Amino acid sequence: MRFGVIMEDKSLYSNTQTFCRLIEIGTFSGVANKLGISQSTVSRRIALLEENLGVSLLRRNTRNFELTESGQQLYDTFIQQEAILKRTFVELRNHGEENDNPVTIRLSLPMGVINGIISPHIPDYLQRHPNLSLLAFYQNREVDMVKENFDLAILRHVPKHLTLRIRKLYQCQFNLYCTPEYIIRYGEPKSLTDLGSHLVLGAVREDNMVNTSVDVTLPNGERILWKQSSRFMLNNNDPSLRIGKSGQAIIAGIDLLYKDELLRGELVKVMPNYKFATFEYYLVRTDTGLNPHIEEFIKFIEQCFKSL
Repeated sequence: MRFGVIMEDKSLYSNTQTFCRLIEIGTFSGVANKLGISQSTVSRRIALLEENLGVSLLRRNTRNFELTESGQQLYDTFIQQEAILKRTFVELRNHGEENDNPVTIRLSLPMGVINGIISPHIPDYLQRHPNLSLLAFYQNREVDMVKENFDLAILRHVPKHLTLRIRKLYQCQFNLYCTPEYIIRYGEPKSLTDLGSHLVLGAVREDNMVNTSVDVTLPNGERILWKQSSRFMLNNNDPSLRIGKSGQAIIAGIDLLYKDELLRGELVKVMPNYKFATFEYYLVRTDTGLNPHIEEFIKFIEQCFKSL
């Protein structure tokens, strides 16, 4: 009987870990890839956890899921206890050493949207943490966290490396923008059919492959794959604003990127009732005991996204 109780407790703990990874990563397939198990195993573990606890943790639909109140309570409590345990491990490994020694964090992050979310706040953070130095690498490419010795990375995809810790930070859908002068010259597209005859900047993925279709949310909420035939594609969103302000092309982004230009009337939204492409951002780190400086910097990154 005692052995059975122990095994049940271990299963409960393991299934709760799987549940928390699901909340952080955001997809069953991502968790399966991370843990090296099948999606059906992930689903079974969540179902067993709900059965053992006698509560529903998730509300499911055909495309996504959201936390119930019980699910949020379990996640928050478990993550707090995990953090306490990890801090204890760090303290034991450091044998009580002082944590005010200079620390350098190597961070990889994508160019584009992230610039407006994190970059403006980094100088203030460093001013408040004088013992911290940051090496920030802005790059849109695959990153090998271990070989390239990165402490943290923000990625637009779930990495394949199974020993990494992953947390979903943010999800956004793009809008389209152009100048008033563009509309005078070339007209204003009102539908996807109209848009096909306009010069719209497209995107090259991190793996240097070209996106041939875009996930589009229609005004009625329906999501479709729209075949993209852009004649101008970028692997970096940074030049988009300058290109858009030339009055010769339609660009993609979010209001945060172009808020000043929108306020001044230099840019206007195109087809504002449509949403183009869905982007997800993940915080990735190596699964090792963290220096408290790095733990604190992770909280800073998460707060930047929570304040949106």
